[in-house]
Order: sequence, then C-alpha cells, then structure tokens
Amino acid sequence: MQTIFLIISGIILFFLVFPFITVLFAQLFKEQIDPQKVTKEYDFACIITAYKNVAITEHLVQSLLNQSHQKFHIYLIGDECNPADFSMKNDRLTVFFPNPSLRLKAKSIIHATENFVRPHDYTVILDADNLAHPNFLKELNLYANQGYRSIQGQRTAKNLDSIYA
Repeated sequence: MQTIFLIISGIILFFLVFPFITVLFAQLFKEQIDPQKVTKEYDFACIITAYKNVAITEHLVQSLLNQSHQKFHIYLIGDECNPADFSMKNDRLTVFFPNPSLRLKAKSIIHATENFVRPHDYTVILDADNLAHPNFLKELNLYANQGYRSIQGQRTAKNLDSIYA
C-alpha cells in the first residue's frame, strides 16, 4: 500500500514540477534573435474570426492596417454577423459573411484559407477582441527569417484593475 502511495505521489510531483523546470530551462537557454539576419520580407495572411458580433473586430483590423510591415492581407470572417455592422474597406482587407453559417471557428479559418487572394508565406490567426502592436508583423517576420515555422503568442490580461485579472 505504501509503495502505491509513493508511486502516485511521485507521478503527481512530476506533473507539478515539470512545467516549472521546462520554463526555467527555456529562460536560461533562450536564443537571442538577431535583427541583422532579416533576409526576406515574408507575406502574412491574417485571419480574424467573428461570431455574431463583427463590430468588435474594428480595432484589431485598424491596428493591423497600421503595421510597419507591409506584406500582409487581412481575412475577416463574420459568421452569423450583419454586414451593415462593419463598414471598413481597404485593399488589404477581405471580409466574408458566409451563408449558410459555419458556426465553428475551425470552419471559418478553413473558409478563409480556401479564399486567399494570393499565396502567403505564413498564416496568423488572431482573436477578434485583441489588438496588434505596430511592429507585430515585423517581429513575426524576424522569427520567420530565423527559421521558426510555428510561433505561439502570449496571452496577457487586458483588464488589470480587477481581482480576476
């Protein structure tokens, strides 16, 4: 009985300590990105999905249009959204209001990829209620030039003045 308890305790301890150790090693042995190694300006497809409320995407679309990196195209999928709620127009923006409704984020992403206006080097999927800082795509281009094939963003709390942040 004591052996089983020790085995279970060891397994639980491993799963509690392992994430801490991996983050610690990642911080200690993190590669520094050299901005001088940028050799190519990659083309990004920026996909934004909205469900029943396309108006919340306007700030994100505007922040993408203000990027310092210029090779990108925005695909906005307004699933079950009213087209009258979104009036923004730009050459680098394609808006879809699928009919019939897709009702699934994965289907919206597939719909966008099947309707790309041109082939892109990378695809970026963004949440509708986020904002992109002015050098967001330039930094992604920097990572792409370093050979990274996949990058995961870091979520940060937007509302820092509450106990739930």
